[in-house]
This record gives sequence, C-alpha cells and structure tokens, in this order.
Amino acid sequence: VHNEIVQQVNLIDMSDMEMVGTEELDGQEVYVLRGSPSPQLYRTYLALALVSAYASSPISLPRAILRASRDINSTKLLENGEIVLTVWVDKDTYLLKKNMIETKVSATPEILNLTDEEDFMIMAETAETSMFTDFGAPVMIALPDGAGASGPLFAGQINSTGCIACQKS
Repeated sequence: VHNEIVQQVNLIDMSDMEMVGTEELDGQEVYVLRGSPSPQLYRTYLALALVSAYASSPISLPRAILRASRDINSTKLLENGEIVLTVWVDKDTYLLKKNMIETKVSATPEILNLTDEEDFMIMAETAETSMFTDFGAPVMIALPDGAGASGPLFAGQINSTGCIACQKS
C-alpha cells in the first residue's frame, strides 16, 4: 500500500531543515521550514530532473546519451544543481499541510562524461507542490455507473498468496 504522507515525512526527516517563520495557510497558523535533502536524496532528485528534461525534450538526444553507461560526474552535477524543500506544518496538530520541492539543474557533455559529443546544455527546472488535508476523515470511493458491469477486474486471477495473475514456478 502506497502512503504518500509517510514518504513526505521521511523526506523531511532525511533533510537538513530550519524554521524560517510562520504564516497562515487555509486559515490555520503553520510553521514554515526550508532546507535541502540529504546528499543521497539530492543526487536522486537532480537525476530525476535530468530524466524529466530528457523525456519532455522535442529535440533528439545525442546517441551517446542513449548508449552511455550513465557514468555522470556527480560532483559537477551537484555543483550545477539546486534543490530547495519547503514544508508547512500545522502549529496546533504538527501535521504536514503542504510541501514544495524546487529543483534546478543543468548538464553538459563534460558532466555526463560524453567526450565525443558536440557541445550542448540540458537545463531542467521543476517545482512540485503537494497539499495534505482531511486527516482522519473517512474515505468514500464511488465507482461510476456501469464500472462493475463486466465483473471484477481480476476475477479468477488472484492466487492464494494474493498475487494477481502470477504463475507457480
């Protein structure tokens, strides 16, 4: 089971955070904390930002990038990246209300260890914001009309271990 709030709290726990003030968010007083993820998470977020830039680019990537062993010069990548994590925590309940991860990174053939390529630069800038509300409220999921008409989605495909469409070896 995926629990987004647990992952977000772990991100905060694994980050170097400091309180930068208080403000009002949705009518509630909140603490505002800002900081940077741990070095391991920092590298992961920068790499994800680069992958995002690759995937959304209308320009064909140099063939060497597609074949590369991904032997990236992480020291230079870190020098060309910035990540800011900002979180808003309810002053009364200490529940996470909002978080924002802002990432900026750029990469060149030198950083990507692509010595035979023409000069280029990949730049990526992302801002991801998550809002958290209604903690403890009951969850109601209503299927649209006709959604169950064809029967259960995985009928007869769940084995005794709970695995969907798995075969015994």
